[in-house]
Amino acid sequence: MPEDTAACYQVIQWLMFQMDAIGPMFGQANHFRQYAPEKIPYAVDRYTNEAGRLYGVLDHRLGEAEYLAGDYSIADMAVFPWTRSFERQDQSLDDFPNVKRWFEAINARPAVERALKVLADRRKPNFEKDEEAMRNLFGAARENLGAEDNLLIYYAGHGYLDEEAGRGYWLPVDATLNRRRGWASNGTLTDTLKTLQAKHVMVVADSCYSGTLTRGVKVGVRSGDYYKRMAKKWTRVALVSGGLEPVADNAA
Repeated sequence: MPEDTAACYQVIQWLMFQMDAIGPMFGQANHFRQYAPEKIPYAVDRYTNEAGRLYGVLDHRLGEAEYLAGDYSIADMAVFPWTRSFERQDQSLDDFPNVKRWFEAINARPAVERALKVLADRRKPNFEKDEEAMRNLFGAARENLGAEDNLLIYYAGHGYLDEEAGRGYWLPVDATLNRRRGWASNGTLTDTLKTLQAKHVMVVADSCYSGTLTRGVKVGVRSGDYYKRMAKKWTRVALVSGGLEPVADNAA
């Protein structure tokens, strides 16, 4: 993050745009166009059109600056993966020339090329998006990550709160209401993170009820020196949008 306060908030502004607009709307477009068991024309049209509107917002901004916050930042890193599925969202980058320029520049970055190659080698066509798969994923992370490694976990999707148990869940796209099999428990996530040897772990969760990840944690105003000191220590950070309430499926 930039040390300059104004530049820092510029990054946060566009990162929040990803969390409250790009992630939910692009995710819904992908869901209703690709995964929904029933094709609902209203839903397909609504989220496809909204995705196109948001590409327009990005295109306007990227006509003003090389990257979303001016310089390359976590905001670009958060938005870029969603734009890799533009064809699935029924969009064409030719309609958004500034986005296309930005997309090609990020796609050509050596670190991005290496990351995409890792994902291409490890991605399974029928990967199960459930709690067992999550445990297996973190098991590999536990074996491979060391004291100097950092880990970023990003989740965008629906969530559910068991009010009696006070437990939140991440739901896969094929989740069935009142059938817990396959739901990913926030408790499983937090328990597993405790075992990882990585120096820094950040969880960015754009889902309902993600606030249960940090229930009981007191958050106050921090000075700039605080974050510099924390960067030298072993840390676990959660940046969540859902709190203990549902997240509305719109960008208003």
